[in-house]
Amino acid sequence: KDKFDLVLLDIRLPGISGLEVCRRVKTDPGLRHTPVLFISSYHDNQTRAQAFSIGAAEYLTKPFSMQHFHACVVRHLTLAAARAHG
Repeated sequence: KDKFDLVLLDIRLPGISGLEVCRRVKTDPGLRHTPVLFISSYHDNQTRAQAFSIGAAEYLTKPFSMQHFHACVVRHLTLAAARAHG
């Protein structure tokens, strides 16, 4: 019910898959434009492709640089703000 500026997920979450959370976010009319960023230790292309196919904006694999992570977050928050005001 709350609106978020950005959702940060891992694939493995207790009780539910991060992929399922992303799917639910993207099918909710009030949240579907919210960027979803994955951070995961899964390096396989199938999981990455699945994340993007359900609407992920980014898929970063561990380890990653904080500079890259920060740039991704800033980029998607900036895009979301522009979309909201545009």
